[in-house]
Amino acid sequence: VCPFVTEALWSHVRQATSSTVGGVELPDTEILATASWPKIEITQSLSTSLISDFNSADQLVSLVRSTRAEQRVKPKQTIELYAPSTVLNLLDRVNGYVQTLAGIGEVKPLMEAPSDGSTVITFEGTEIKISGLESDIDLDAQKSRLEKLIADKEKQISGFKGRLSNEGYLSNAKPEVIEETRSLLALAEADLEAAERSLANLD
Repeated sequence: VCPFVTEALWSHVRQATSSTVGGVELPDTEILATASWPKIEITQSLSTSLISDFNSADQLVSLVRSTRAEQRVKPKQTIELYAPSTVLNLLDRVNGYVQTLAGIGEVKPLMEAPSDGSTVITFEGTEIKISGLESDIDLDAQKSRLEKLIADKEKQISGFKGRLSNEGYLSNAKPEVIEETRSLLALAEADLEAAERSLANLD
């Protein structure tokens, strides 16, 4: 059945094409079965900031999805996300990617988050709140998640500090690798601080 369905759709796809993507060529053909694969030409290296934004957005989607599953939120139910300006800027740059994949209906500044009935998650050293859940907030589950996160971050921090205090590592590793380790340590410490703050607020 599939070949007939795709051929029926192909004519509509051809009609809907209104723009091109730089570095991507899709040769046109009336019949999909005889169409060539897209031709990709990479003329310049990918933007490191673009890659960083995608990785951050992907991590945020995973965190929100895990929280939805933890609170047993229905797949089609949208939720509200309250975040600081750094996260709001990230959401703007990825143009709806996180909202679509994580089932987020509205995004608002963190200061507008309701005082009660919000679930707190830690993301890149900041605190984010989610509300609009139909079920009651499971505080025990939240505490358990935060305690596990704190233990994981403490383990990461210990490992990073161990590397940076090892003379052999500092002598043999490339400067950019050492700098990356320092950056990962700073991020882990920020995540730990945010998780500890979130746990204290729950208590």
